[in-house]
Formats: sequence, structure tokens, C-alpha cells
Amino acid sequence: MITIKKAIEIIQLDIDDESIDWTSPLGKAYKIAFEALKRITAWRNDNDEDLLWDLPGETTDEEGG
Repeated sequence: MITIKKAIEIIQLDIDDESIDWTSPLGKAYKIAFEALKRITAWRNDNDEDLLWDLPGETTDEEGG
């Protein structure tokens, strides 16, 4: 289990790695997923509503993930 914040930090390490080919279909999908996580975080920060459920495997900071 992991928080979105931690997942973003981990993925950013890969994105910063210039040896990875980000032009492959998997690389492109990975970057889209990364941007989606950042947008989910921004949306949650701007809205008090609980309309977006936790993602599979996601924990909260309080859960120590």
C-alpha cells in the first residue's frame, strides 16, 4: 500500500532518468498515469467533497503508507 504522494515521488525518479525511452507506448502511458495522479491530488486539495474514491492500493498519510 502506498500514498499518491509517495507514488508521485517514486515515478518522478524514473521520469528524471534520461536513460529511459519515454517514446515507447509504455513510456507514454506511464507519463499519462503520472500526470493523472498529480491532477487527482490537485483536485482533492481544492475540493472538500469525497467524490473520488481511493485508488486500488492507495493509503492515506495517517495509515503510514
